Amino acid sequence: MCKLLRVLKIYRSYIVIATLVALLGGLLVSTYALPQLYRATAVIMITGTEDPDTGQVSYLDVLANKQLVKTYCEIVPGPAVMEQVAREVDFKVSAEDLRRAVRVTQRGDTVLMEISVLFPNPRQAASIANTTAGVFIQKENTLLRMANARLVDPAVENKVPVGPNILLNTVAGALIGFILAVFGCLMVDCVRRSPGQGNMPGEDEV
Repeated sequence: MCKLLRVLKIYRSYIVIATLVALLGGLLVSTYALPQLYRATAVIMITGTEDPDTGQVSYLDVLANKQLVKTYCEIVPGPAVMEQVAREVDFKVSAEDLRRAVRVTQRGDTVLMEISVLFPNPRQAASIANTTAGVFIQKENTLLRMANARLVDPAVENKVPVGPNILLNTVAGALIGFILAVFGCLMVDCVRRSPGQGNMPGEDEV
């Protein structure tokens, strides 16, 4: 610890400069190099068959549908759905890019399934979310023969970007710069203090 404090004191100017440079680098990369990302989310409800006498869905059906949601969350990002979505959207995008952009989750312990898309274009993000929902509902009806899914909350274009996180990236850049600067100064100090090497400027004051 004493050695670390001594190195921080002797090389403080180098460490401060390196940290500021890394901080500025993180800020510039986040602002100009990384693309802005926009989120759009479509919500699907998995419904059950209503009892003809009561007009309500049974408790057992609700439990079964909750389990279905978990299964569907694995099916939606699969190649069968993503490849068809890539063909149906009105812009060029690969199924692999769609798979990376689409995230499907269950909303809490409910029968709701969220299809969330992060994409550089807000209109295209909403288009991907809604097209994915439509393709899945179609496949559930035709292939799985369930007819349990329906779109309850279509995705809308959101022009407020959600990423990149400029503050987080800037702080992370500064922290990495500080750590690397301290490590580098420790290495230099060890070399300088090896036999046959003189003292660094300012060491006599310590």
